[in-house]
Amino acid sequence: MHARAPRLLARAAPAAVTLFQSTAAGVPFVEVLKSQGIFPGIKVDTGLEIIPGTDGETSTQGLDGLGERCKRYYQQGARFAKWRAVLKVGSSSTAILENAHALARYAQIAQANGLVPIVEPEVTLGEGDYTIEENAYWSEKIYSHVFRLLNEYNVVLDAILLKPNMCLPGLDAPTASPAEVAKYTVRTMARSIPPAVPGIHFLSGGMSEEESTLNLQALQEAYPNAPWSLTFSYGRALQSTTLKTWAGNKDNVAKL
Repeated sequence: MHARAPRLLARAAPAAVTLFQSTAAGVPFVEVLKSQGIFPGIKVDTGLEIIPGTDGETSTQGLDGLGERCKRYYQQGARFAKWRAVLKVGSSSTAILENAHALARYAQIAQANGLVPIVEPEVTLGEGDYTIEENAYWSEKIYSHVFRLLNEYNVVLDAILLKPNMCLPGLDAPTASPAEVAKYTVRTMARSIPPAVPGIHFLSGGMSEEESTLNLQALQEAYPNAPWSLTFSYGRALQSTTLKTWAGNKDNVAKL
């Protein structure tokens, strides 16, 4: 088993300003996290832009000035960064190469400034009746290109974390069982992710809390001796119910 990934990670901040904010009591968020043994991190991309000449495919922006921003984030207390690339089943070679290049340059710049890069090539769960086998094929193809570019840019794979999708069928196709999700996801990872990567932190990608939990459990059971730490980096599947219950109302805190 590879060395463990960091014990606790804060969810990446939605904007740079969050890293510099404080609680209602005036305590910097960074200090609150550090006091609980949590490493703060930040999302450093600036969003998606349509790639000309494609059918609405996107590339992630934010490389301009990224080095200076990363330097400032590290000084503020951030210790990891996140960059999300959005792809789909059937992505064009233009979209794959454009996003793989951006992920590699981002990772290179983040490492040069002391930040652990979370590399997120997400094959989004979309409409359509494509099969889980098709998702696995395209996920493997995309991850392979991403790691080829990471190597081209001399990114230290031992010092990154990967945040990919699980292999799932399209939204209009029959739902796959946890065992099927584990089978194809494990196969895809084994074929395309080098053992040097310390941790694979799966995103929930539109799955419910229960579905994402059962699928992750099946993954770990299917590959108990994986060379990477198989864990989660969920957003909605981790906090959706909590946020709905709270609804921004202090009176609802007791219900949590």
